[in-house]
Amino acid sequence: MGERRPPILPTFTFHEGRHSHGTWLTEDGIPKVPRCARLGQKMKGITRVYGHVTPAMVNQILDILEERWLRSPASRYPGAKLVSWFPHLRPSPTDD
Repeated sequence: MGERRPPILPTFTFHEGRHSHGTWLTEDGIPKVPRCARLGQKMKGITRVYGHVTPAMVNQILDILEERWLRSPASRYPGAKLVSWFPHLRPSPTDD
């Protein structure tokens, strides 16, 4: 088994991270449909039927989160781009 490391933020829970993520998306102007989809929330009413997330919406979210990443302490690492670490986050051009 690998070496166990202490948490970076011992009092910061997954639940708090989820709320922070939702708040950042709201703060950055992400519309409700893609925001709810990203957080795994069900939309109420007719929006649930007609509201769909497009690749452009996913890219908008990733671009905004990338900007936050670059303003964070992680940006001290040259070439540290969030999407380059997790390339599967970007939808492929054929995802429509």
